Amino acid sequence: MNTAEGRSDLLTEEDRDLLVLLAECINDDQIARRALMSVRTVRRRIARIMNLLSVDNRYALGIVVCSLDLVAYRPEADRVLVGAAGQ
Repeated sequence: MNTAEGRSDLLTEEDRDLLVLLAECINDDQIARRALMSVRTVRRRIARIMNLLSVDNRYALGIVVCSLDLVAYRPEADRVLVGAAGQ
């Protein structure tokens, strides 16, 4: 088990929701509006998730998140889903 995999269980439901918004390739301002929080809070929470999963940038975060099946795109649903691997 790698470090990210072992720590992914520490992610909250809100963390996973932010990961979905990130996967939809929208910017921090849009994430903040959709998540009903400030841009500063969005950035702080993304930094926390990156720290938990031991990554240094958002690109690496995307790779780890996809490799752990925390979020995935499902064409039949035409959207990104949280924990889609188990669905």
